[in-house]
Amino acid sequence: MIRWSLLAGLFLAIVWWLPGLLHIYTQWLWFNFDVRFPDVFWKILTTKLGLGLAFGAVFFVVVVANIEIARRFAHRTSCTTKSAPSASG
Repeated sequence: MIRWSLLAGLFLAIVWWLPGLLHIYTQWLWFNFDVRFPDVFWKILTTKLGLGLAFGAVFFVVVVANIEIARRFAHRTSCTTKSAPSASG
């Protein structure tokens, strides 16, 4: 069972990433062999990666801070409940 789920996950990852990888590959071919500006390709790629990592890090910090603030302001309830007074007594 684990083997099939691992294979299914691998297949989905390939299907998910393949179009993006093919796009990067065709861009590299075009910049390297057609217009002969491979430095422009690498500059674009490193800029996209750097911006993605920077905004990802900012997003991570904001989410962690939000979770921490929510945890601090959350209403704390006890696990024990008081029983309601009985009607007979």
